Amino acid sequence: MGLKNEIIVPTGGEYNLILSDGTIVYLNAESRIEFPVKFSGKERVVTLVGEAYFQVTASKEHPFIVKTKDMDVLVTGTEFNVKFYREEKKLKATLVEGNIGFRSEQIAELKIKPGYQLSLVEGANTPEIKQVKIYNEIAWKNRQFCFESERLESVMMMLQRWYNVEVDFVDPSLKDFKLSGTLNRYDKIETLLRFFEE
Repeated sequence: MGLKNEIIVPTGGEYNLILSDGTIVYLNAESRIEFPVKFSGKERVVTLVGEAYFQVTASKEHPFIVKTKDMDVLVTGTEFNVKFYREEKKLKATLVEGNIGFRSEQIAELKIKPGYQLSLVEGANTPEIKQVKIYNEIAWKNRQFCFESERLESVMMMLQRWYNVEVDFVDPSLKDFKLSGTLNRYDKIETLLRFFEE
């Protein structure tokens, strides 16, 4: 077993790193990644909690594996986003280019095409696969919040993670209110709240 590194990104932070094989990883706020100092053996394995965008260096002989709590994402060389925050209890993997496969205790292995997203609710046996607007899913990497018909509760989770604030819904029915928009992540939170108010 080789030496391991761990990077923890705090609330309101982001971090970029290059792994020993040349793979580039962009980490979102409140994320943690564990990876070997140097990859060895047949597989390149990292463990993720939170959200990360990967640009994986191609190697058919050495598959790249992102381990999350419920599922492994298998790659030979590609670009994709993986999101698994414990409090959201859902894995989302979005393929930008190339190909990725998935496996878990319940699923032998399945693959998706670019422009598609696999989501798996914690404890569920069957994942959902759907076509998505890639830009919305990876907007955080470009320093933006981007959402389309997104539940207000999900949007507020993003804000909590980025601005280190706590959001309480006095009226629980507001959680299902749908919002669409693109906002700069580096704006003051007051600017964003005014947008929501309007």
